[in-house]
Amino acid sequence: MNLFYKINGRQLVSGVVLAAALLTVTSCKDEVDLPMPIIRLNTESITAPSLMATFNVEVESNCDWKATTDASNYSWLDITEGKSVGNGELRFSLKPNDSASAREAIIEIGNEQNTATAKLRVSQNPGSGDGVVTISELRTLAGTSGFQLPEDAVIHGVVVSNMQNANFPSSLLALEGSAEAGNGIAVRTSGNLLIGTGEELEVKLHKASLNADPETGVLVLEPENDDAIVRTETTTIVPTPVEVSIPELLTGDYESMLVKLSGQISSTDISKEYLYEVSAFIDEDKNSLPMKVLSECKFAESAIPTGSGSIVGVMGADDEGPAIYPSSLNEMNLVSTRFDGGFMLPYIVSLMTNTATNCDGRYIAMNATESEITKLKDFNGLEATTTDGFATKVTWKLSTASNYFRYWTDNSGHHNFQLGSWMDGQDNYILFEYPTGMEFTDGFRLQFGWAGQKDAPRHWEVLYSTDGETWSHGKESTVFTLPKGVVGTAGKGYSDFTVDVYLDKPITKEDHLSIKIRRADNEESVSGGAIVAASGRGIFHSCMLIDNLPAKTVTSSPSGAVYFEPFDGLTEGADYRLGDKLSALLNYGGSDISEWESAVSRNLTGSNVRQRPGYAQIGYVNTINDDHTAYKNIVGELITPALNVNGTYTLSFKAMAYKNKAVHVAAVKDKDGDLTQGVIEILNGGTINGQSKVTFGPMSYDAFKAFGFTIEGVTPKTQIKFTSAPAGEEYTRWFIDNICLK
Repeated sequence: MNLFYKINGRQLVSGVVLAAALLTVTSCKDEVDLPMPIIRLNTESITAPSLMATFNVEVESNCDWKATTDASNYSWLDITEGKSVGNGELRFSLKPNDSASAREAIIEIGNEQNTATAKLRVSQNPGSGDGVVTISELRTLAGTSGFQLPEDAVIHGVVVSNMQNANFPSSLLALEGSAEAGNGIAVRTSGNLLIGTGEELEVKLHKASLNADPETGVLVLEPENDDAIVRTETTTIVPTPVEVSIPELLTGDYESMLVKLSGQISSTDISKEYLYEVSAFIDEDKNSLPMKVLSECKFAESAIPTGSGSIVGVMGADDEGPAIYPSSLNEMNLVSTRFDGGFMLPYIVSLMTNTATNCDGRYIAMNATESEITKLKDFNGLEATTTDGFATKVTWKLSTASNYFRYWTDNSGHHNFQLGSWMDGQDNYILFEYPTGMEFTDGFRLQFGWAGQKDAPRHWEVLYSTDGETWSHGKESTVFTLPKGVVGTAGKGYSDFTVDVYLDKPITKEDHLSIKIRRADNEESVSGGAIVAASGRGIFHSCMLIDNLPAKTVTSSPSGAVYFEPFDGLTEGADYRLGDKLSALLNYGGSDISEWESAVSRNLTGSNVRQRPGYAQIGYVNTINDDHTAYKNIVGELITPALNVNGTYTLSFKAMAYKNKAVHVAAVKDKDGDLTQGVIEILNGGTINGQSKVTFGPMSYDAFKAFGFTIEGVTPKTQIKFTSAPAGEEYTRWFIDNICLK
């Protein structure tokens, strides 16, 4: 049966006849009906503040498109990106409007055939006018004696401080009227206004006050109340910072404005732990400007950027004068090589990875991808460079007998370079090249991870050079030896080493320090047999940490103390506070208390207590012999000597908990961080709140925290035991310092 349809008044037959007809048509004419072209914008209008601003508008399109405007009439509007095919982005910028009149422009977007069009209306508010006082005029007025604020006037300004990151003095907003010097003002609020960066505000001057802040000298406008602060009907912008120099900022002319300056954090500050501890930003001419990161700021405890580059922030002041308050971590672009060339100690070349992906270094970059490396037959052209701004370089020379290289992420946190092989004897090596920029008088200490396959060399040595040609061990042996039969494999078998290098002569700031690790002899492999190419890889893991040789420190005893232990004699192990750059060396403690000399132990006793530089670690996890899926919590306890006093005393100490920050996978048993509680037990007389054993906490994972308790009934035989009590499957490593009784 045939079926008929009417289309546009014509009868069409279906079935075989229709199919045949279609075949005939398509064979004669190769045309395809295209969809109707469209151009749509995510907004039809923008109202901009008088400040210079840049806008991005999303364009939805299925065709080509181009944005145009009448440039002769709209010279204040510049289209910087306005041409594409398909979906894209229209980007344009506006010059500041210093006039007393608003202005408007139309941007037309259309395709070449003009079959699809869209229009965007752009208006910009005036920078002055009836009843509007510019911020510059307000600042000038404040410099006159006996001034009075005009009662019926207002100011307009764009918020340039970032309330979300909270790195500007609380209750203050920084408003900017234009990019010219002298156009910023701080406005005090009494409540928590929900105001974002880039919003334009109108502030009424009726019953407002204008005074210098008594602590910092910053000029502050304080309106009658928060109702006097209102948003204007403008589109939120991303404020553009003014690029200025440190000498210009020190004049105070850019106070409360968003600025961008070039330089680096001072060399005396980059060795500190957190951003809130930093105090100076310097340029290449050694001009210095205080840099403020408030303790309540969202990124206060972030790591300190060590390279050179630029920062963006709001100019304010502290009690010493002008200071910059960085706006965000993203705008601290300090990743280029430092212009002073040198690094500060302790310094780490870290193999920590970003993810559980090979070749994806967090602090070091390869000059080839993993897929490129696997195709190479000669790995001696490979190198890795630190991304911290110091451009420290790692290279290697491997034997052609079994040329092999991998940069592997490791589930146990022992991220590593697999290096094979070492059949050319001492002609094979791994090389670290440092832009020193500092002096070493007597020597330096190296702490690093090393392992080997079963037929890798067992004995290795460290050499140094200042010219890349003459190599030396220094005054003492620098040979280190892998444990016999302990093979580096996934999850275990990775050893940690400390090598102290005593120099033949001092290293100056002009010298270029190079450190080389190579096999020491041809006598024995890790397995005890001969060194073999195919299964003889050496493995550098975790990091290379360089520091000064340990120096004797003396911490003064607090006034009135009857017992004080500052752990000054402890110098071994990696400093846990250096963070994830250590990778698996986070767990690297020094010798156990059972091995300490009497001058170091000072009559302390206990078990499973290990050295850290200047403090002690209570509790231990064996990451060398145990697989990462089968780690065991080894309980530690530290006991003071008898106190030899009677009465009631105050016990104080500092403590910090351990967290494994070196892994990306959940399979590692200590992945989530150790317990943040510790236990104190009073032995041989004495109680805390009537109890002989108490739990304290919480401890922080990132810094030492002070704790204090009152001990009643102390006798001459009383001792204090600190322990990481068993907690089932949970881990209880923690650190202790400055035990004091007074």
